[in-house]
This record gives sequence, C-alpha cells and structure tokens, in this order.
Amino acid sequence: MKTNRLCLTLLSLILLASCGRNDSSIVSSTSSSDTTSSVESTSVESTSSSSKIDAASLTLSVPAGTKESNNQYVVYTNSTIQLTATISPENAIDKTVDYTIQEGKEDIASVSAEGVVTFKDKIGTVTVNAMIRNTQIKSNITFKVINNG
Repeated sequence: MKTNRLCLTLLSLILLASCGRNDSSIVSSTSSSDTTSSVESTSVESTSSSSKIDAASLTLSVPAGTKESNNQYVVYTNSTIQLTATISPENAIDKTVDYTIQEGKEDIASVSAEGVVTFKDKIGTVTVNAMIRNTQIKSNITFKVINNG
C-alpha cells in the first residue's frame, strides 16, 4: 500500500506542476491500517491569459511588399521603414525592445527606439539588431541600401 500512496502523491505533484505554479502545498494523509490514502492540494491557482510570463522569442518583420534578395531586404537611400517586433508569448512580462544599428554602419542608417529605420544617403549593407530588454533574446534583420533611382 505504500506504493499506492507514493504513486498517488507523485501523480498529484505532476498535476500541480502542470498548472504552472510552484506555490502549492500538498497534504497527504493515510489511515491507520495503511489501506487508504488521499491527497489534498491547497492554494492552487489556475493560470489565465492575463498571467505574465517570461518572453520566449522575438521576431522582426518589415512592411508587406518590401523586396527581399539573398536574405536581405532591399531599400532605397533617404527612406524610412517601420519594423514590427513580435514577442511571444503574447502575455510576456516585458515587451520592451531595444534597437541598435550594426557597429560601424551608423553612416548608412539609424534606428529609433520605436523601430523606425532611417536610411541615409549612402549605399551599403546594414543590420538592425533588436533585443528584448532585461533578456538575452535577440533578433536581427539585414538591409541592402541602394540608390533611389
């Protein structure tokens, strides 16, 4: 009967762990004859869509219709483009994204805190880097800047 009690306790722990919470307490009781066992859980809260969790991924995208060639997006000098950062899951704790321009390429482009990339009057290739604040989750996107006709 100790095996039954152990199995029931383990099963309860697994169920509690699947709720995504670790603040649950477990109370186990057995009868004096050691033939019955019960497990009672308390303080278990179900997770809802409003619960906040750590970010898992970051994806950068450009507006529809932006031409792509050899894994680079082709843009013109003296233009701007708005990047879209998608963070998953949707209920991540911090969705703040910090943008930077590839080191040494600041003469080709700049990027605002909002992800607006401004391409200057110089051709070349430049990478925009993005990272979710307070994490090591990163993404980047590369542009080939060509003359505007």
